[in-house]
Amino acid sequence: MFDHNFIEKKEREVKLAGKKYDDFKEFLLCLHPAVQKEISRSNVLSLALIAEEYQVAIFITRCKNVMWDWLRMSVKGTNSEYTTANDLRKYAANCLLILHKALECRYAEITDEAISSVCKFGYGVFSGRLRLNMNLSVRLMGLSRTARTCYITAADEDVEKSECYDLFEDLPEDIKYKLLTERLILCESNNMIGVN
Repeated sequence: MFDHNFIEKKEREVKLAGKKYDDFKEFLLCLHPAVQKEISRSNVLSLALIAEEYQVAIFITRCKNVMWDWLRMSVKGTNSEYTTANDLRKYAANCLLILHKALECRYAEITDEAISSVCKFGYGVFSGRLRLNMNLSVRLMGLSRTARTCYITAADEDVEKSECYDLFEDLPEDIKYKLLTERLILCESNNMIGVN
C-alpha cells in the first residue's frame, strides 16, 4: 500500500472503511515487531479476514493453524464422560463460527474440515432440544457409564433457541445441503455426537 503507486502512499491519514477499531488494533498488535501478540482462539476470527485482505502470508498460515486446531479440540472435547448438553452446544457453535469464517476467507481445507466437524453433532445439539436427564444422571453417579447416556430430547415447550441454530440458518444453502447430507451418512453409521 505504501510502497506502490496507491493513493495512501501520499496521504497522511489512511481511512480503513468497514474495519472495526478493536479488530484492526488487534491485527496491528500481532503485526508489530515489538509486541507480536499471539494469534489465538480469542482473536483468530477477527484477524483472518484482515490478514487475507492485506495479504500477510504468515498471519494467514497462523490463522489457518489456529482454526484447524480449534476444530479438532472442539470435536475432541465431546469425548469426555462429563460433557454436558451445553458443552456440546458450545463445541458445535465453535465449529460453526469457524465454518462461517472459513467460507468468508475462502479457506477450502478449513471449510471441509469444519463441515466434517459440524455434521458430527446431532440435531438435538442445534435445535436446543438436547437436555441432560437429571434423574438418570443422579442414579448413574459413581458408575462407569458416560454422561452421554443421560441425554434426552426436551419437549417443545422446554426448547430454547440455540446459538447453533442461528449460525446454521445463516449458512449458504449449498453448505446446509452438504452438511445435512453428510450428517445423514453419519447418522446411518451411528457416529453422531449428542444423539440419544
